[in-house]
Amino acid sequence: MNSIGNDVVALAHIQPERTCQHRFYNKILSPAEHQLYYALPAGSLLFEHYVWLLWSAKESAYKFLKRQQPHLVFSPTRFIIQNLSATLLPGEYSGTVSYQSTRLPFCSILTSGYIHTVVSTNLPLVTYRVSKVDTNSYDVQSAAVRTLTLKHLAALMPSQALNITKHITGYPEVRKGNQIADIPLSLSHHGNFIAYAFQFNTMGSAGNFVTAKTLYSPSVYGL
Repeated sequence: MNSIGNDVVALAHIQPERTCQHRFYNKILSPAEHQLYYALPAGSLLFEHYVWLLWSAKESAYKFLKRQQPHLVFSPTRFIIQNLSATLLPGEYSGTVSYQSTRLPFCSILTSGYIHTVVSTNLPLVTYRVSKVDTNSYDVQSAAVRTLTLKHLAALMPSQALNITKHITGYPEVRKGNQIADIPLSLSHHGNFIAYAFQFNTMGSAGNFVTAKTLYSPSVYGL
């Protein structure tokens, strides 16, 4: 089954002092991941941002695998980040998330307002977006991210009547009428940010796709 995962973290809500306390980050980072931070160029990434970037990647990987393993329980320290490095684009990072024998690539962006991560086995076929909203109401954000996603999909597939439903295990599904479309979708929201990521598995007639290396340009995000 094709899958995808994404996560957004609003930096205004991370509580830096608490994040940097051992008893907190020890629930997220493995000992090896704690040491990985010191292998990064000095001063390139604040520790609190590092912790939440790894959380975002792990959460995204969990969402990816949950579609394939419905009974999977999220335990952050069992998802291991490897090969973390900055790309050539400012604020962008890439790496892999390992869970048991599965290794998944991810791409993250760190801005002044949020961290956003996408996990996919085929990042060049992924389209994703982060947007800011005026409320932190769960229900309003949940509806807003679905509306934004459907608007984007409608622009790519204008002849299709699409809607978004929730699978019994919790992940979103794109439907054409009563049929499940082959468009893996992941939704997220935190603080005042909402985000989505979806994947067309063939180029087909859906249009041109943004590659992972240019995905986070201002023209794509519109923020």
